[in-house]
Amino acid sequence: MELEAEIDVVRGAIQEVAEQWGADWQSEFDGGTVTLAVTSGLRRGVVRGRITLTDNSAHRTGLSFRVEQERMDLNRPAAGTLLLGAVGCGGVVLWPFFPRLMPLAPIGFLIAVATWLMVVSRLRNSGVEEFLDLVKSRSEESVDQGIIQQDDLLS
Repeated sequence: MELEAEIDVVRGAIQEVAEQWGADWQSEFDGGTVTLAVTSGLRRGVVRGRITLTDNSAHRTGLSFRVEQERMDLNRPAAGTLLLGAVGCGGVVLWPFFPRLMPLAPIGFLIAVATWLMVVSRLRNSGVEEFLDLVKSRSEESVDQGIIQQDDLLS
């Protein structure tokens, strides 16, 4: 990823975003190591990786992220709730073939909708891409603020 900011600005943006994210950031000369808590749908876990910064040219910095370790686990309570919702959907879908299930169809519908509202509508993704996007936007904000401050000094 290429950023339109100096390497010190990017390093500061990484520090700031890592602090905001609750990540463990260990800065080194050419980048550092970051440990992020991530979520991806029904999975959640931890990703540890190496960020490398390269000074490409005046006011441009290259940023790369290499995953060193990743551990993801299934969110079991949410998966269990979805399984309950699937059972409810089964009653809704199967009652035409098994008329004895007809009295349970409205209850199955309510269970399926409740499951959707409890689990699926709340699924979030927050991973390495989102972290790097925040670093990019924070770097650009810092550069823009620096330009505005320089214009104020010149006035």
